[in-house]
Amino acid sequence: MIVELTFGAIKHSATLNEISRTGAKLSGVSPLAEGQELVFRAGTVQALGEVVWSTGSECAIAFDTPIAAVEVGRLRSLVNFIAGVEEKPE
Repeated sequence: MIVELTFGAIKHSATLNEISRTGAKLSGVSPLAEGQELVFRAGTVQALGEVVWSTGSECAIAFDTPIAAVEVGRLRSLVNFIAGVEEKPE
């Protein structure tokens, strides 16, 4: 799933690999500096965050405020649908 990262007037697209209430792991991004503040957008979810690590074309961001569990579930379902992964009932 493609997400958008915005810092200042600059917008980048990235691929969402993992999502939780407190952050996300992304790939396909230009190298970002640790500590870089940004806005994360995926579908209807928007969160302020900070880059906590960045290596090559991968990075992880920590959200300033945890996102709702229901939003995490929706994004995970959408990522799995796009990837063609069948969800297993809990």
